[in-house]
Amino acid sequence: DLSKKTIELKNECEFPVWPAIASWNTHENDTPAGFRPLLKPGESYSIGFHMSWQGSIWGRLGCTFDASERGHCYSGDCGGKLRCEQAPSEEQIATPITQAVFMNGFSAVDVEAGYNLPMSVVPSASDNNAGYQGCSAKVGAVCPKNLQVKHEDEVIGCKGGCDTYLGTCSPPEFSSAFREACPRVVPFQER
Repeated sequence: DLSKKTIELKNECEFPVWPAIASWNTHENDTPAGFRPLLKPGESYSIGFHMSWQGSIWGRLGCTFDASERGHCYSGDCGGKLRCEQAPSEEQIATPITQAVFMNGFSAVDVEAGYNLPMSVVPSASDNNAGYQGCSAKVGAVCPKNLQVKHEDEVIGCKGGCDTYLGTCSPPEFSSAFREACPRVVPFQER
């Protein structure tokens, strides 16, 4: 079907991840088909979107939700909801997130809002993207100490740009650490 695109989500981490999907252009047909709220280690599934869909996908950690789909994640939370309804605001995300962004035929891994999980976007053979984009670095290994976000003494995120240095969306410590470890992510990839 030429009016649909498929995105495969795969958890290559050694722990469960709760995917979050947020649409930027809200159309009735843009709700992803096949969404599942939990990916165990090694699991994958495909979700279908309308070709015009624009939005972001990120991973959440340490989530608990009740039967009404309300709860909390200690990393990547989106307002206490299992299913994110829109792109999260800064108030909704208490910790930094690594995002895969999709818009106008372009896709990328974006660390401008910080970094919490290794992530990659691998285009299909028919996709017009430039190729693999992503970062496989472990957050605790690459994040400078003064930018680390911890949960129970474990590094669960690395603060990114604007939330750390008001008026400057590229803190020097973050930029140098991630430019070296993750050259194929926004904002460091060559365009």
